[in-house]
Amino acid sequence: MRQPIITPSLHGLIGAIHSNGADASVRWQRARARNAGAAVKVRDLQESDSVLFPVSPRTHTVSGTVSVQRQVSEPLPAELVYTRLHQSYNVIAEISEAPDTNREFISVPYQFARQRGR
Repeated sequence: MRQPIITPSLHGLIGAIHSNGADASVRWQRARARNAGAAVKVRDLQESDSVLFPVSPRTHTVSGTVSVQRQVSEPLPAELVYTRLHQSYNVIAEISEAPDTNREFISVPYQFARQRGR
């Protein structure tokens, strides 16, 4: 997918941006109470010619996620998620110094509800 993006000049890429990207995901249901999934995202950004950067910097982001979900009990599912993110933004010092990020979390949603009475 190629699309132009206009960004404001706030601590990042400035001006018109050309974006190429792709996403892919898959989910497997192993049993009624178990499933697993995986996803990959790739983004490539390049500024159009600008006054500040005569040679347009190219940046990219690649991320991968895996997740496992299990029904602990009837109203209580639990999900474990791990994401690996790699970014290459030469014009942003904070990202250039630490381009890789790992994110892990456990999600245990529960809904409290009571029956409406008259």
